[in-house]
Amino acid sequence: MNKITLSRYGIDPPIEIPDGFFATLVVEPKNIFYKYVSELKNQIEGCTEQNFHLIFNNNTLPMDKHAFGIFDFFNLNLNSKTITNLLLKKLGDFLVRTNQEERITNIEKNIYEIIDDFSLSSGLNIEYNESINATTLAKLCGLKISDSSLSLLEKVFNYIDLYCELLPTKIFILVFGKEFFTLDEVYQLYEHCYDKQLRLLIVENSDSYPLLKNENRLIIDQDQCIITQNNALSHNILI
Repeated sequence: MNKITLSRYGIDPPIEIPDGFFATLVVEPKNIFYKYVSELKNQIEGCTEQNFHLIFNNNTLPMDKHAFGIFDFFNLNLNSKTITNLLLKKLGDFLVRTNQEERITNIEKNIYEIIDDFSLSSGLNIEYNESINATTLAKLCGLKISDSSLSLLEKVFNYIDLYCELLPTKIFILVFGKEFFTLDEVYQLYEHCYDKQLRLLIVENSDSYPLLKNENRLIIDQDQCIITQNNALSHNILI
């Protein structure tokens, strides 16, 4: 059975997420909570200080390559630089896979005729790229992912799907997930991660939610005592 473990000095036992489970880390002391969240975010962004250790089947994995997360729902951006680069790659792959060379050539011809006409009319010596690729086409069209009509849960699903195509991800970390979603939506999120062969870790500051099916919960209470709970039911049983 494949198992993801997230360990850190001071958290004993470590956070374990076996296949078919998700985990919740509850850190009640606020100073420790924000310290842990900051460490996780920094490591995902490539910080060299490694306080948390991501272990998959006894192999330690770099978190900036195998983990991603949402740490601020108010700044959830489906058009970040990372995702935009992925979108350009997907567009480029599509152009090649579907043999769009002739259509691109026609677009180039029409654009260059317009530029040449403008150059003659204005008397300016104008230079331009002599070929159109996925990047120039995307910039020309203002290509981006539209999220105006999506619910927050749908945005998170899209965010997960994009990152799973970008990186060999193993774990998705969600801060305050249970405050922004109903318990049913939390379980839908777990199911979505499960379908993507991705482990879900939710980080909370209070233990005020019932234990869900297939949930491992590790609680660091105000006295910094560690309490573990789990609900070992089959992954395909919904609420």
